[in-house]
Amino acid sequence: MFGTVDRAVAAPESILNILFKDRIPDILSQYPGITISQAGEAEERSAALSGLASTSLIALMIIYALLAIPLKSYLQPLVVMASIPFGFIGAILGHVIMGYDLVFFSLMGMVALAGVVINSSLVLVDFINR
Repeated sequence: MFGTVDRAVAAPESILNILFKDRIPDILSQYPGITISQAGEAEERSAALSGLASTSLIALMIIYALLAIPLKSYLQPLVVMASIPFGFIGAILGHVIMGYDLVFFSLMGMVALAGVVINSSLVLVDFINR
């Protein structure tokens, strides 16, 4: 069975959440021999999100190493990177206040936000050092 979603009416992510929370457990209990899987855009999205989650720790370690070299300190990169969670919290609160779903493109924007926050913090720490 295939279906398409009009993004102007509803987000595909919210429809999938409703299906996997409410409908699919009922179907699996009635028909125990069937298998259900995601395909197409949903499958690609879940693969991209798992790749994003697995590489984020490696990216944070590389950012720390690249910040430690010019700052010549092991503590100051931690101070710079401490601002990243504040940016994420602000982005999530913005989504909640505006009533938007947290979708894949939002996560990509949050990754870009981390770069902007690090840059601003680095400028501040460099100014304090001088």
